[in-house]
Amino acid sequence: MYSIVEISRNILSMNLHVSDKPVLALFMAPSVTPWRFKIPLAGVTGKAHNPGFRMIKYDQTTGRHLDLVQYYMDLPESNRLQTPVWKIGYTATSDMSIADITPDSMDAFIKRMADPDGEDFRKFYRWRFTTVDHPSVGTCDRSCHAVMHCNFIHSSKMKYDQCVNRLTSTGAPSSITLWNIYPMLALIFLSLIL
Repeated sequence: MYSIVEISRNILSMNLHVSDKPVLALFMAPSVTPWRFKIPLAGVTGKAHNPGFRMIKYDQTTGRHLDLVQYYMDLPESNRLQTPVWKIGYTATSDMSIADITPDSMDAFIKRMADPDGEDFRKFYRWRFTTVDHPSVGTCDRSCHAVMHCNFIHSSKMKYDQCVNRLTSTGAPSSITLWNIYPMLALIFLSLIL
């Protein structure tokens, strides 16, 4: 099994087989720069985040993914000390309470994040922005949670929309946003190379 790493946002996506058995977990790494995107015509600026990177521990014989450690640069402290200060943001097995980072374990964690008020989802939301304390990050309301949670489990736009509509009860179709476009692009890329 290959690991896919994309320099973008700290996103997790789980793709399920037809029989609803987890077969692939996509880990898209955080950006190694603190750059925030801007779309001037729309008046949109991306949320703040610390630079970050991940290291994957795996079994060299089988290739099975065992753990993931995410590091981030503490920008305020690095600026104060005038030298990069890298810290561990989280370690998947201990902070997610999972045995490893295989599709089955990640699926269990995603199911625990179904509660928008649950501790697992709150932790993930903080990790998503590489542990930054910035007003632009804000909180994640039920609509935000629905977008993120449905993005974890659906790569099909139709199923994603149905999931978001079910969780928000708005009945309005969702649009493809920056929250959900990265996993879709990764799946398109995968389908082209496999």
